[in-house]
Amino acid sequence: MFKLYTFLLIFIVFLYLKSFSQENIKYQIGDFAHGGIIFWLDETGEHGLVCTKSDISESTQWDTELKYIGEPMNSPERNTKSVAILDGIYAGKENTQSIIKFVGKSDIPFAALICDEYELLIDSILYDDWYLPSREELNIMYLNRTIINETALQKGGESLNKNRYWSSTDVDCGEDPYNKFDNVHQAYGHDFSLGSKKYQLPSKKYMLYSVRAIRSF
Repeated sequence: MFKLYTFLLIFIVFLYLKSFSQENIKYQIGDFAHGGIIFWLDETGEHGLVCTKSDISESTQWDTELKYIGEPMNSPERNTKSVAILDGIYAGKENTQSIIKFVGKSDIPFAALICDEYELLIDSILYDDWYLPSREELNIMYLNRTIINETALQKGGESLNKNRYWSSTDVDCGEDPYNKFDNVHQAYGHDFSLGSKKYQLPSKKYMLYSVRAIRSF
């Protein structure tokens, strides 16, 4: 009986130490962990953001109701107020949910919904909490694109392309949804072929841009 208790005690200590070591790993930018490629870390080096190793869409719109058909765009039936104006680290998560709530579930894919519905199974762990990055999160991806691309290719993924990527950050039109009509139909895209955040320009929401999902850990 004593040997059994001793064995159980050793086993419990082993599990505790294993769990402790996993929770206190110091990561580096470019590491592949938590379902993706780490592109931002907080001051502890233990928590941050990862992006998928490949684009999850190369051509999708921000909003399903706004479509360009070669003619002047008519006023959409529903209110088109700014709904996702947050920016900064972790802001994309709330923006994504705000967009989905506003646009609604749809058979037509759109950037926020594609990220929200994305699932990835690695080593029996399901990662299903992805979201569309905010302007700042997207800019950090751009700044770290070289190391992201290196890891992505090593892991069988794809480089960040030189096209435009959607952010989840809407153009802020203030309280009046029709005060600045054109701006209501715009969100920020980032042209990775040009440069950093100053090249994040308001883009019509019917434009077809690439999407790279992210998640926090």
